[in-house]
Amino acid sequence: MTVDVKAAILGAFHALGDAAYLEKIGHENPPVFCALLGKTLPKDIKAEVAYTLGALIEESMKRPAIPGDNARVIEHQELGSLGQAVARALS
Repeated sequence: MTVDVKAAILGAFHALGDAAYLEKIGHENPPVFCALLGKTLPKDIKAEVAYTLGALIEESMKRPAIPGDNARVIEHQELGSLGQAVARALS
């Protein structure tokens, strides 16, 4: 895209009402707005993972169950050493 074309697009955007115009498009034509929004999102996400799944499972096994948290109660009461073995195998 040339500098002149970009300037023309931005000029039209300003003349149409800037953010208010985008809000109008969002209400009146959501597919067009979402397509435009999608072009503004990053294509690549760079993340650094600090824990392995096994380490997270092992750490969760060390914490006491929270009353009312059925998943944690089941994890501690029924999985017990099996859950710990899985955590060790995954880490």
